[in-house]
Amino acid sequence: MPQNSLQPDLPLIVIVADSAQKVRYVHEEMQKFLDYPVSGCSGRDLSEVIWDIAGQRLNGTPDKGYGELLFSRGTEEYRLTVQLLDSGREQAAPEITVILQKNGDTERRNLEQELSLNLQRYKIALSRCSNIIWEYHLDEDCAYLQGDRRLPFAPSGKITDFSKKMVKDKCVDPESLPALRQMFLDLKAGNSMACALLHIRRNDGGQRWFRVTHTVLRSGDGADHIAIGVAEDISREQKEQERYQQEEKYRQALVVDALASYEIDIDNDRIIEKIIENNKDMLASVGLSVNCRYTQFLKRWAEKNIHTEDRFIFLQEMNPDVLRRRFENGHQEAECEYRSLNANNEMIWCNTTIYLIESGGHLMGFVNVKNIEEKKRKELELLRQSRIDPLTGLLNRAACLQEINYLLKENGPEESALLIIDVDNFKMVNDTFGHMYGDKVLAGIAYKLRDIFDEDAIVGRLGGDEFLIFMFHIPGEDAVCHKAQIVARELQTIQQEGENQVVVTNSIGIAFSPRHGSRFQELYVKADTALRYAKQSGKSCYSVFGDKISRVVPMQYVNREWLLDELEEIVYISDIQDYTLLYVNRVGREQIGMKLEDFEKKKCYQMLQGRNTPCPFCNNAKLVKESFITWEYENPYLKKYFIVKDKLVEWNGRPVRMEIAVDVGNHLIGDYTTTDKYHMETVMLESLRTLNSAEDLESGITRILELITRFYDGCRSYIIEIDRERGYAHNTYEWCREGIPSQKDSLQNIALDAIPYIFETFNRKQHLIISRVEELKYTYPSEYQFLKRRRAHSLFAVPFEDETAFSGYIGVDNPNINQDTIRLLDTIAYNIANEIKKRRLYERLEFEAGHDTLSGLLNRSSFVRYQSEIEKKCGAPCGIITADINGLKQLNQDFGHSRGDETIIEVTRIMRSSFPEGDIFRLSGDEFVIVAMNMAYENFMKLVKNMGIELDSRTPSGVSLGTTWVEHLTDFDVLLHHAEELMLVNKQIYYKNSDEVRKHYSPEGLKLLVHDVEQGYYRLYLQPKFDPETGTVHSVEALSRYQAPGRDLQSPVKFVSLLEKMKLIRYLDFYMLEEVFRLLSRWKAEGKPLIPVSVNFSRITLLESDLFQMLTEIQSKYDVPCDMVMIEITERIGDMEHKVMESIGSKLRKAGFRISLDDFGADYANMSILSIMHFDEVKLDKSLVENLVENEKNQIIVRCIIEMCRRLHVDCVAEGVETKEQLDLLKEYGCTTIQGFYYSKPVDAEQFLV
Repeated sequence: MPQNSLQPDLPLIVIVADSAQKVRYVHEEMQKFLDYPVSGCSGRDLSEVIWDIAGQRLNGTPDKGYGELLFSRGTEEYRLTVQLLDSGREQAAPEITVILQKNGDTERRNLEQELSLNLQRYKIALSRCSNIIWEYHLDEDCAYLQGDRRLPFAPSGKITDFSKKMVKDKCVDPESLPALRQMFLDLKAGNSMACALLHIRRNDGGQRWFRVTHTVLRSGDGADHIAIGVAEDISREQKEQERYQQEEKYRQALVVDALASYEIDIDNDRIIEKIIENNKDMLASVGLSVNCRYTQFLKRWAEKNIHTEDRFIFLQEMNPDVLRRRFENGHQEAECEYRSLNANNEMIWCNTTIYLIESGGHLMGFVNVKNIEEKKRKELELLRQSRIDPLTGLLNRAACLQEINYLLKENGPEESALLIIDVDNFKMVNDTFGHMYGDKVLAGIAYKLRDIFDEDAIVGRLGGDEFLIFMFHIPGEDAVCHKAQIVARELQTIQQEGENQVVVTNSIGIAFSPRHGSRFQELYVKADTALRYAKQSGKSCYSVFGDKISRVVPMQYVNREWLLDELEEIVYISDIQDYTLLYVNRVGREQIGMKLEDFEKKKCYQMLQGRNTPCPFCNNAKLVKESFITWEYENPYLKKYFIVKDKLVEWNGRPVRMEIAVDVGNHLIGDYTTTDKYHMETVMLESLRTLNSAEDLESGITRILELITRFYDGCRSYIIEIDRERGYAHNTYEWCREGIPSQKDSLQNIALDAIPYIFETFNRKQHLIISRVEELKYTYPSEYQFLKRRRAHSLFAVPFEDETAFSGYIGVDNPNINQDTIRLLDTIAYNIANEIKKRRLYERLEFEAGHDTLSGLLNRSSFVRYQSEIEKKCGAPCGIITADINGLKQLNQDFGHSRGDETIIEVTRIMRSSFPEGDIFRLSGDEFVIVAMNMAYENFMKLVKNMGIELDSRTPSGVSLGTTWVEHLTDFDVLLHHAEELMLVNKQIYYKNSDEVRKHYSPEGLKLLVHDVEQGYYRLYLQPKFDPETGTVHSVEALSRYQAPGRDLQSPVKFVSLLEKMKLIRYLDFYMLEEVFRLLSRWKAEGKPLIPVSVNFSRITLLESDLFQMLTEIQSKYDVPCDMVMIEITERIGDMEHKVMESIGSKLRKAGFRISLDDFGADYANMSILSIMHFDEVKLDKSLVENLVENEKNQIIVRCIIEMCRRLHVDCVAEGVETKEQLDLLKEYGCTTIQGFYYSKPVDAEQFLV
């Protein structure tokens, strides 16, 4: 009810009565007209209360609709009006209202009374409806809420800052705010009406929708400042509209690409409507019909059509109870992917999606079944690709980890093994031959590993050159070690391209479960530890964690097996004494059905002939190294006819039998007439016999060309080979009939672009058949001239391949007969190409039997033969040089075998260039012998001297040499012994002059170092680093100095190298680090500003196993932030393995230290290190700075490095700056930090001013 006081211009409802004229309400203002409390009026007759107020009866009857009276109180006159009004409520009786106002001007009073009555009617009507009404004053941004109803987003009564409060109220959904803001903007813009649809969140968690409308009241004076606001609750209407839209959306979605769609009543478990049936017969067969039970349909569908592996999950996800719970938890969809039969009885991937909607108190579902076969296959392929290493086709690291963890959990205590395989010298393969070649090597290793391991193993690639094998269901640890032995042997190879050779071996680390752990991480750490031990012990071996090293026979570092696997014939190697099989190539294994390890310790007659005793026709006693024994036989075990070639070859230092078996049946012709077939098979067999029995390739091929020419009755047959690199073709072999001139000499260096038609035809691996050369005269004039010159009016030709590329062709000029049998040429071309490949293999095997694979020099076996034959050269001048590479073993230990191999190759190069006519042998790892015959003494010694100088300058520690020379050779062994003695003498001189020998006395060295540290002989110096723009110090470098009593101050050059060789450098590094922390702590305590300090760490210290434990212990003693200390490491860290560098950098950063790369460009700029580790600072070596002003090339290099650092967001420090000219150039190039004598020399830390 209104709360205003009685005013002359404002009427007041004072009494409300029901239709029975019983008073229900009396306003408190009436107290001054009554002698009793206002509350006493309730329930009394209306006429009695009016009498008590006015002292007279009412004129008119209220139940007829109107009545009024006038009365006075003191000097005031009042008008009391009675009005019968509709309550506004449905089926409710009218109410009687009594209105009181002071009596004034009659006309004005009547108008006001009418307005008041209209207002009261409006308010009463609104009070009885569900809408919320308010009066909104636009200029004040204030609203007056009418009645006792309140907005859910605002308080009742007067609301100030109305628009702002509505916008900021948390009850208003953020999605509704743009509409709300626009509504108020429209009102301010002068619109007569503005509305907004608001989504309201109630405090109890419920949600409602309101349509809010503002209508501006027009005053007529142009100032429209008031609007009536109405909020109408349309939640039910909105919900029904959303449901309708959702149903329509689902219906539209269901009919697109659907196999079946239907509507279900989930609560009543029935299908109520079928929307679409693309597989009507199939669906009907399992009971899909209107009003059938939904659960029964599901069960029949699952049993009849769904894959057994997917049936359980399908029935679980589509169950009505599960659907109800999903809906109650706020989900509006349920879906399941599974494999099911389609109408064609094909198993395809399907998706069933059920859209959940509540309607009329029931939970309904729109079911949509779609064919997702193509999508699922793409997903599965992507999943496969995400698990597969793209280069090798093996599982990648993440997939291996997932599979192995699963198997370890499933198999529990069952024995299993983890093998980590690291390819030795692989970096050298990439550096020597390129990354594409390296990728090919890795793919070949993966192929081998898949061949070696069966299904009870996971084979994967960890990354780079590391592979992983997890063997489960193992019969015992010995079986795993046997496999490791096979892997280490089978993966040995030598990579060669031109004159470049790289030996590739492998090292293996093994850990067993449960002996070494039951989790992947435990096994991985221990297998990796074993791997490192294997690599440190010389590579090409395997090691079990905690056990001693197990070496693999190196087989002269030659992987002949890979070469033999390339051949298309069966090839096997066996021992001539006990018939043990040593190797069977890929084709042989496939023919026999055996794996790599199956022939271990088996006999050749068992595996190849199916016999229990040696073959009666075995010819081992007749084999020789000089030539093959060729024969034919039918193998009853394989049931095939072969042409066989046997020869004695050297294999791992011993003579063995090598047999090559050509399957003749594969080359016979079967699609021609009996006569044609007979003639073709005769030529074919004769050509095979010729190829396999000829002593040299040329005579064999010439005989075959004669057979071809006669078979086709041609004039000339020939072979043209292609040199793709140079772009030329060459006629290498020919046979001409009598009277036909040879064309071979004139058909050399034929440019390929001169015969484009011929070349492209063969490049597409197609036959070339030219019936009439004249037909080419205008279409291919260059080919026409090419053929015309050699008097060819027709020809047959077919290509042959080397590996996978077209490498030549065999042709017949002017064939007259058998022109429909070009297939014979195909077969012969194949055989010739394969024979060429075999001959090259033999040549390579013979070469490798007598040569060292790394250096290409003659090996010890050749040297032994040389010694036995040298007597033939007795009496001639002879000089012998024995050589031993100094410190090779230490070089391998410190920097890895790849660095040692590089040194061996460099030594080989120098020896060959010094003695190009000499016989040079590599006897072992670091031992060499050079024999120079028929050379004068002066010339010999001059060459030795020059070679020695170059060897010392080009190798880390030089080479010890021993030389002897005699004018007349009589006893080679004595001369060799003298040379060896002299070499050993020089070797002792090297050790005497080298600090390397002191490593044996490191305990005494450590005591001395500790004593010097305790006595303060090692002192801390600081050299500041300056900002070149401001000239201010922003950091310093900590430097060590040594000064014993009575001795000069020594720089690190004098003692760091010695401490590194004695393996004591770590103690000095950690001592200097603690001195820096102690200094910073003192500065802090004294209130001095802290500036960053960099500390030099040796490469050896960084490799210490307890590095980070020591760093943490030192830092924990002092209240100094770690980022105030920068660890400086030299560029030589680039010699480390990439994984080691990454680990060190990551741990240093994790510990809080910053990292600086020192001496960048000192020896060589290892750019890759900048991509592996993140540095805060890169320091240009002073060698780049000292000639900066004079050397333009230096300027270009320095400018590029500074720009690179800027782009990498790394601070660039120039060391060794001593002149203003250098400083000016560096500033011009943008160098951010300067260090050098130009600003300051190193200063004793005690004298350094912060």
